[in-house]
Amino acid sequence: MRVAAIPFSLVVGMVTGCGAAEGGESGTVAESSSGASTGASSGATATPTTGEAASTSGGETTATTSGAASSSGAGDSSGGSGGDSTGAGSTGGDGVIVVEGLSHPEGIAHDLVDDVYLISNINGAPDAVDDNGFISRVLPDGTIDALTFIDGGDDTVGLDAPKGMVIVDDTLWVADITRVRKFHRVSGLPLGEVVIEGAVFLNDLAADADGNIFVSDTGSNILHAIDTNDQPAVMLASPAVFGPNGLWVHADRLYLATYNDNKIFSVTLDVPVAFPEITLAVGQLDGLVHLEDGDWLVSSWEAPGVLRVSADFSTVTTPVADLSSPADIAVDEGRKLILIPRLLEDRAEFHPF
Repeated sequence: MRVAAIPFSLVVGMVTGCGAAEGGESGTVAESSSGASTGASSGATATPTTGEAASTSGGETTATTSGAASSSGAGDSSGGSGGDSTGAGSTGGDGVIVVEGLSHPEGIAHDLVDDVYLISNINGAPDAVDDNGFISRVLPDGTIDALTFIDGGDDTVGLDAPKGMVIVDDTLWVADITRVRKFHRVSGLPLGEVVIEGAVFLNDLAADADGNIFVSDTGSNILHAIDTNDQPAVMLASPAVFGPNGLWVHADRLYLATYNDNKIFSVTLDVPVAFPEITLAVGQLDGLVHLEDGDWLVSSWEAPGVLRVSADFSTVTTPVADLSSPADIAVDEGRKLILIPRLLEDRAEFHPF
């Protein structure tokens, strides 16, 4: 999620964005990844250039699906039959699929088991404890299977301003301001929550192969960890990491993108120490994804768009340019799609790469 300096400000309900990018690749931990190990070129600086696969958000795309931009519809938190369901989506210009009718969509997680996309909707101010956030269930063709698959408006569900998500086995973990909530991946039923003491603005989530959860607090510059017994602890508090946002676990490290800076760091998991991997030419970084070929994708509100960083952090291209408010991205590796929630546009777009 984008945080326009701490404390952030709001204009017409939202001038900030959010971010968590989890597009899982390994085992039952849907957000951890596999592939070639990355090389560390500490402190490298690269200037984004436009890649040959670039696409833009200009008028070439068309609305493919629609739904009420509110969680107060016929939502049913008990499963995929809840919420509004629309017809199959069509493809916009350059093969882009557009999903309309969302409400400040912040994060996307690809449920690899059911092959659906889960999209978190803030539906209001990003720090508002208003219990009106919701999570949509969307098919890969852009069809909204259930707009309010998990609905904060339901009396049995607590959900204020959901942002980053990660799936571990059958549990969907969701960052929500000062706590991390748990839901069943299939039914959407609540499974409990973990309150993070002292949290200000929890933003993105990632998980390791053992099921430990990592949480970025963009508002306090702290990384938290939740162990497999649901016990939280501070993982890292470093003055060098300013505005931690997008997270991804790869091999034995947690990688993070900073919103209030223009750096990508790696953090060793055994003895947490932050190592700068690259300093980009643009900042306001949000979602972070590791690709199967070893490269990285990171969304930038300043660019604006999605950057591709080589596995050794030496080069940067821009596969998706001129795309405003790109929040917590994910990837569908099988279909070669970058899944991009456009927070301020109330839509999501799936771009080929």
